[in-house]
Amino acid sequence: MTILTRLEAYQDDRGNRILYGGLMEKNIKVQFLGTNNTLILHSKTSLHALHANFD
Repeated sequence: MTILTRLEAYQDDRGNRILYGGLMEKNIKVQFLGTNNTLILHSKTSLHALHANFD
């Protein structure tokens, strides 16, 4: 299991990835439990908070 608290481009050895051209560090929680999951966000995305679970 991987838990991320920063939203930025990411890739791991289990095929999970985040495609995003920006950086957000507040109110972020992305949890990867499974494999081969992808979160895609436009580089100009503006969020107050993001909590995402992939299992």
